[in-house]
Amino acid sequence: MIKTLQILLLFSAVSFSQTITVDNTTNSPADLVNLLLQNSCVAVSNISISSNQSVGYFNQNGSSFPINEGIIIRNGLAVNTQGSYTGLNLSTTAPGSGTDAFLQTLSNNSGQTGPITDVAFLEFDFIPISNSFSFDFLFASNEYGQYQCGFSDVFAFVLTNLSTGVPTNLAVIPGTSTPVTVKDIRNSIYNFPGQSCLSSNPLYFDVYNVNNPGASTLNMRGHTVVMNASSAVVPNVPYKIRLVIGDYNDSSYDSSVFISGGSFTTSLDLGPDQTICTGNTAILDTQLDNTYTYQWFQDGNPVGASTPTFTVNTPGTYTVEITKGTCLLTDTVVFNSLPVTNPINLQTCNTGAASYTFNLTANNETQLGIDDTVYNLFYYSSMADVVTNSFIAVPTSFSTATGQTIYVKIFNTVTNQFCDAVYQFDLLINATVNATQPNDVQLCEDLSGTTYFLGA
Repeated sequence: MIKTLQILLLFSAVSFSQTITVDNTTNSPADLVNLLLQNSCVAVSNISISSNQSVGYFNQNGSSFPINEGIIIRNGLAVNTQGSYTGLNLSTTAPGSGTDAFLQTLSNNSGQTGPITDVAFLEFDFIPISNSFSFDFLFASNEYGQYQCGFSDVFAFVLTNLSTGVPTNLAVIPGTSTPVTVKDIRNSIYNFPGQSCLSSNPLYFDVYNVNNPGASTLNMRGHTVVMNASSAVVPNVPYKIRLVIGDYNDSSYDSSVFISGGSFTTSLDLGPDQTICTGNTAILDTQLDNTYTYQWFQDGNPVGASTPTFTVNTPGTYTVEITKGTCLLTDTVVFNSLPVTNPINLQTCNTGAASYTFNLTANNETQLGIDDTVYNLFYYSSMADVVTNSFIAVPTSFSTATGQTIYVKIFNTVTNQFCDAVYQFDLLINATVNATQPNDVQLCEDLSGTTYFLGA
């Protein structure tokens, strides 16, 4: 009996260790923000939370919960989220809660008419030094199952450009502008008896704990998969981000948002890979100022001065490393060589005319395999004309008496620059071929059916 009891106690301890833990006493609001940001290269100020009872630290604690550690924000008591699903403490209220105008507007726009209450938030101002940022999160709610067909608690990641005052909600279903809610991410197989609503974005719903509480990793009915919130930002411009969640209509059946620690990453974006020909130039611009240190690389080799921009004039792989204190940002962009198909020779027959007309644009941008929305072709009758840029004015009807070589250069209409390469093709006036009448051929067939060739 003692051994059996020991095994049960051990099983109980192991089961408990496989659920998340929540700590709302150890970390200050600044600690929580530092956990979120880590080495994200931003200057932070004006940190504020609704209450340390609704905003806290969580840890995966060896469980299968898909985020290792980070910040939990619950429109109720955050500590009631830890442990396995029990069906208890699903509806709570944290001190300092109220309403939120942005959430109310989101709720109203979704067709809901009730008030938003029991609001919990973490917010802070920051100044990015890169041109984009992102972080990972998931949404959990006790409305899943029983109330998933009826209404939804509301949450948002409100990013506000403090220079323009324009707010944007980043808590949206990937690839859409639809806010993440229970109604917009649900699986109909978990509808409560008597409900008949359809699934909505079910691929983004992950776990429903009510049917298998022993395998649960937290004390909430269900949660989504991990998603990513991201936005472009303007370097060195101040922003405010408000991570906020509220109850719809009343304080019953809480919801939570989990934000992954260290996932708030700012990244540099030099733009997409490009195509370039020798003779053209492109400017890589970090959009940062001279208070940072820059090192540019071409094909892995250090090049250029410590400047926020770099001029590319040949194909290659270009990388920049930017440092300021302990902050490091880097990005790479590839400039591929412009692929060009050689032009074809143009031919006509010699009819004895004094001159012959050719349409040089038979060798056009499509024939050479280049983009005619970016590049134009110029045609020249000699290399001397190439040097002076004395191009053929009417290439659709070029006359020549004896045939000759035509030279082609490619012009980039975006950069207003010529590529260095010169291509060429020949205009050929072929001699007339005179055909002669062949001799008749005679065949003879005997009565046996055998055919004999008698010659011409």
